[in-house]
Amino acid sequence: MVGNEVDRDPAAVRLVLAGGHRLCDHTVDHPQPLHGRSHDQQVHEIADARATILRAAGPGAEVPWFRAPGGDFTAENEQIAADHGMRSLGWSVDPRDWARPGVPAIVANVQQHLRPGGVVLMHDGGGDRSQTIEALRQLLPWLVAQGYTFDFPAGG
Repeated sequence: MVGNEVDRDPAAVRLVLAGGHRLCDHTVDHPQPLHGRSHDQQVHEIADARATILRAAGPGAEVPWFRAPGGDFTAENEQIAADHGMRSLGWSVDPRDWARPGVPAIVANVQQHLRPGGVVLMHDGGGDRSQTIEALRQLLPWLVAQGYTFDFPAGG
């Protein structure tokens, strides 16, 4: 979750938790590249987003994951996340749904590249997500038919 988006709609955090999902810090305002920021700016982006998410989530909530914008993971930002109790969450398949390439392209990308144990990157923010939603309507039954199951990443 992007901190600025959480500020705009804090109830979304509670809906995510109510749905049985886990929370992931995606920085305050999604800077790219994150590693181009000073150490203090990176701490702000990661730590303040986490604090914003926790405030919205309420007592007892946890933010076990950090995802660097654009996959810009570095030893520095991973350590900052770890210092705040989060593990880095990457992915193995990026169907580039954020670019809105069309439903067939999103579906084909996942079907061609996903392997057992994989993590598919999908986006729920950044504008019109209708292609992502339609792709998921097609992919989820296909994944089940292929024998895939859904779980949280190990250790989180």
